Amino acid sequence: PAHASSSLGKAPEEDAAHFLMEAFRLLASILANMEAAMHGGTDAEAVLNSQDRQLHEEFFDLIDQAFDHHDQMGSGMLDSIEGGAFFAHLMDVHGGLLSNLVAFGMYPRVKMMLRQRLQQDPIGDASSRGPSVGSGMAEEVERFRNSLSLQMASALESYIVNKSERDEALLQVISSAGDGTIRKEDLKEVLTPGSYR
Repeated sequence: PAHASSSLGKAPEEDAAHFLMEAFRLLASILANMEAAMHGGTDAEAVLNSQDRQLHEEFFDLIDQAFDHHDQMGSGMLDSIEGGAFFAHLMDVHGGLLSNLVAFGMYPRVKMMLRQRLQQDPIGDASSRGPSVGSGMAEEVERFRNSLSLQMASALESYIVNKSERDEALLQVISSAGDGTIRKEDLKEVLTPGSYR
């Protein structure tokens, strides 16, 4: 559905945060589908393609809508105040839904493992690989999830303690123009799981 234009006035705070929450819920769902495909019983290649499409279309459509709701001046970019509000909502979503923050970090690893599974078993026949391969992948994913959960919890705690300084530094890093303003392209690059930024 079309979202309300920011030119109509200040969007409700809950609407702005809602789009981010929905985006990360979608990411968690995408990750769960990819994990299930790793263990066979489904067309892994079709799952990989469809979930990749969901990420690059539906996930980023929600990010775009969140951006527009935070772009109170309708300038097509977020200044330091608007950007600060955006990251406050972003981190609120992460803090309340830590599993979704972990999903963000896990997506590149699970995607890589699913591609490896396709190389080993292009027709998706789990029985041809034997039970040990699927269980080995499951154990590797679980170890990575546990390790990442600890890292994310520590990083989030440090962020909360130093929020003002971290937000200011983050705005400078993300801003492609180097002036602290943020454009949609900047957010898409940063919020793509596995992005170097």
